[in-house]
Amino acid sequence: MNLDIVKMLWEILVLNAISEEESDIFFNFLTSIMYGARNGIETSIINEETIKHIFFEILLKINLQSYRLNTFYALENFFLFINHDNKLIQSNI
Repeated sequence: MNLDIVKMLWEILVLNAISEEESDIFFNFLTSIMYGARNGIETSIINEETIKHIFFEILLKINLQSYRLNTFYALENFFLFINHDNKLIQSNI
């Protein structure tokens, strides 16, 4: 999944969502990818550039007042993956 696809999904499922369930789909998908990556499952579906874009340009820029639980889980998994991958934190994940 490249950056253009993520941007398209972000626009369709979050920015132009008809219901909260649509945005939940997007964040649940991201969470499942990063949870798998944190647990040693190959993440060839998403590259490093896209991971960093999602974290820095999407998740960190969302207004905290609009965060839902699924948004937080995505942020948490991306945060742990990026920081563990860059050896900035140690965890027993």
